[in-house]
Amino acid sequence: MGNMSSRLIAMLIVLGAPIPALAQRYAVTDLGAFVSPHTPGSVPSRTEFTSLAINNVGQVVGHNRDGTFIWDAERGQRDLSSLGWPGGSVVDINDSGQVVGAFATGETVSVDFGSFVSDMPIRHAYVWDEQNGLRDIGVRGESWTSSAVDINNSGTVVGTDIWFPAPPMWPSHYFNFRYESTTGMTVRSAGGISVTSGINDRGWTFGTRLPEAGGTSGWLSTSDEYFSIGTLGGNSTAASDLNENGGVVGRSMTGQRDPITGFPEWDAFVWTPESEIAALPGLIDGRSSANAINDLDQIVGRSWISTDTIHAVLWEDGQVRDLNELVVDLTEWDFLATAWGINNGGQIIGIGVIDGQFHNFVLTPVPEPSSLLLGVTAWLLISFSRRRRYHRSEAT
Repeated sequence: MGNMSSRLIAMLIVLGAPIPALAQRYAVTDLGAFVSPHTPGSVPSRTEFTSLAINNVGQVVGHNRDGTFIWDAERGQRDLSSLGWPGGSVVDINDSGQVVGAFATGETVSVDFGSFVSDMPIRHAYVWDEQNGLRDIGVRGESWTSSAVDINNSGTVVGTDIWFPAPPMWPSHYFNFRYESTTGMTVRSAGGISVTSGINDRGWTFGTRLPEAGGTSGWLSTSDEYFSIGTLGGNSTAASDLNENGGVVGRSMTGQRDPITGFPEWDAFVWTPESEIAALPGLIDGRSSANAINDLDQIVGRSWISTDTIHAVLWEDGQVRDLNELVVDLTEWDFLATAWGINNGGQIIGIGVIDGQFHNFVLTPVPEPSSLLLGVTAWLLISFSRRRRYHRSEAT
């Protein structure tokens, strides 16, 4: 008995010893095609009408050629219009299922652009969910259009509000707003043309502004401080996402030019209030962009792998991984081109290509083989040990 127990304990100790970590693997789900076909070296621009968003409970909202949808693993893909959504754009969803964007009111306003006058549709920012329907955020004072870009889990909405009283229109009449159901809309400007890109659950906001001297600059605003993110050596930085730790990601000019195209090179970056802006490694140098960061500091985005091909990537612990190499079965896909979001459960959303057509996707983590092997082995050892004890008790 003593020898058997010793051998069993020794085996368990060995199994409990550190095992080399394997890269997380993912299952891919197709969320529908775009209208536009794929052309080499291109990814659709992320606008309010091509965006995808995912929350921490795994709900995804976005657009495809069949309409605007909401998806989750349990209920699959559903048309938002059939659920009472008012139409327009969807750009974000929080963990309570509240969706934000902008919708057309059906009215127009005559806008003087200097060389011509045009009737422009009036659009309002909104909050919508299945239980409570539409909440029209409206506009500020003399403004005629607004658009929401993000909502946190407290229901605070941020976005942009535009007022064109007379030419020249820019930059003095372009405002950032914050909206809460109890206080309504409040407006602030970060100077120049400033665009708010998001808000976290601490109420911190971030975005990108065009300084008067030219170029662009990322920024972060906390409850009592304002930070300028800086650049990687060039004159422009564009911020894309913010997590609860204060980490900001995006892309920044390096000051170098691509030797083949001659265009300025951009590198993905990460920045925190405690550290300077730092470049993230790409699959090749000088051609990457970070689009999202979760609260575990996992970052996703895209990186060029050649002069005409872009792949979706994951940055973790300072290392870059090609997501195309981490999907369990990618046989139906040409490739995954860019990742636009990642939640705290590790689910990733983005755009890939199937038969030359852009498609939305969601990646869901699957159990790591090492975890499965360890679990099965431990179960077999425990069962064997119990069986041995049972047979010994019968013998006595």
